[in-house]
Amino acid sequence: VTVSVLYCVIIMLPKCSPIPLVRKMFSEQRERLAKAMGNPVGEFALYKGGGDVPRNSSDTCFSWRQESYFFHMFGVEIMDCLGAVDLRSGEGIVFIPRLPDEYAVWMGALPTPESVKASSEVEHVYFVDEAAAALKKHGCTALHILDGSNSDSGIKVAAPSLDAFGDFDVKTERLFLVHTQLRVVKTDLECAFFGALNKVASAAHVQVMQQCKSDWHENQLEAAFLSYCMAAAQCKCLAYGGIAASGKGPAILHYVDNNRKMESGDMVLVDFGGELHCFASDITCSFPCNGKFTPTQRTVYEGVLAAHDAVLESLKPGVSWVDMHLLALRTMGRMLRDGLGVIRGDATDEEIEKSGLMAAFQPHGLGHLIGLEVHDVGGYIDGVTPPRGKTPMTSKLRTARTMEENILITVEPGCYFNQVTLEAALRNADQSPLLVEDALRRDEVWNFGGVRIESNVRITGAGCLNYTNVPRKVEDIEAVMAGTKAWPQ
Repeated sequence: VTVSVLYCVIIMLPKCSPIPLVRKMFSEQRERLAKAMGNPVGEFALYKGGGDVPRNSSDTCFSWRQESYFFHMFGVEIMDCLGAVDLRSGEGIVFIPRLPDEYAVWMGALPTPESVKASSEVEHVYFVDEAAAALKKHGCTALHILDGSNSDSGIKVAAPSLDAFGDFDVKTERLFLVHTQLRVVKTDLECAFFGALNKVASAAHVQVMQQCKSDWHENQLEAAFLSYCMAAAQCKCLAYGGIAASGKGPAILHYVDNNRKMESGDMVLVDFGGELHCFASDITCSFPCNGKFTPTQRTVYEGVLAAHDAVLESLKPGVSWVDMHLLALRTMGRMLRDGLGVIRGDATDEEIEKSGLMAAFQPHGLGHLIGLEVHDVGGYIDGVTPPRGKTPMTSKLRTARTMEENILITVEPGCYFNQVTLEAALRNADQSPLLVEDALRRDEVWNFGGVRIESNVRITGAGCLNYTNVPRKVEDIEAVMAGTKAWPQ
């Protein structure tokens, strides 16, 4: 990174305005859980907080974050805790590690039950080695623990060791399903925090557009985004491995190199989200690094934007996410047929959909639930949600849910010219007859890369609210990058 680039980033850092974490958010969650579990007497939900994860065999650990189910109930960001919720009253109990006095030399003041109770507003706090006795004191006879797997990763959620809890009846049947559904449908306080985080992440994306130079390396885009989020809201990290892809890179869905030197005229895809107090944002913008769209870039970009906007106009409670996905693919298919000319002009929407061809141009789902994880839990729950689709057009969807009020979800249609998927389509007996191979193999198409447009939205009673506020129209992007238009307006 050159000195001039460092200077450019530093002078544009914003004033620090941390987003307040309202503690009522967590007492509400505990009350919701108790009600959803039926307010049984003497039964408690027991949670395991997150611990350090070493980097291979070293004594250095990956950046720590709290386990999300635990955080959802207690809002406490101290490692190696346990937590319990009284399912009759909704009161919370947090158990913190009892650390040796010498830890204070390295860590500062050590947490105590009194200090954690004051800062977290959780009703009761004890040390971990007091957990079994404290639960008995509070009338606990049975413990519910999480027993289930994340539908995106297939990894089981961490459950506490029960070695110290042999005197309690242990139940594993209900808590995972009930708590996961509570995480899918957010509270107003959760939505407010998520909206504030999205405001910061949106502003960071605008800064990336404004600072982008054709001779930058991709990692400088990532640096501009993260530096803004850290300065503006004390975000310590990205919510996931960020993508800064240029040239043909945007055709790689999870491109992670972020090191190529851009060339004037490249289309750039930046997929970044800041994380704060476990909440994730996830926004994608696509733009030419020199600030001026070519005719081909404009055609593809506006086709993806039309799909994005068509979904936003249709989203509301009761709508099937599968239908929204197919709407987006149908809209982009028309662009590829009527605008770019790579699909035969007489091909009907029905023929394109039946062939599964659009899975070659968008080999991912329309979006995903978002909240305390960037790919939040609850996309698929056996017996609760519709099952995953089995066709090429629907099998990659991260959820097939019917939308409900206060679901937070990303809308992220994309059109990619990935030569692996396109070569396969050209060999496919059902798809190849629909393609115009000469038009597809034109250099400005075949080596285009791709476009993705991703916004974070809340399903409301009447439709949806888009929390993402970045330039989306071609004219607005060009004006913001040229410095002739301020954003947000």
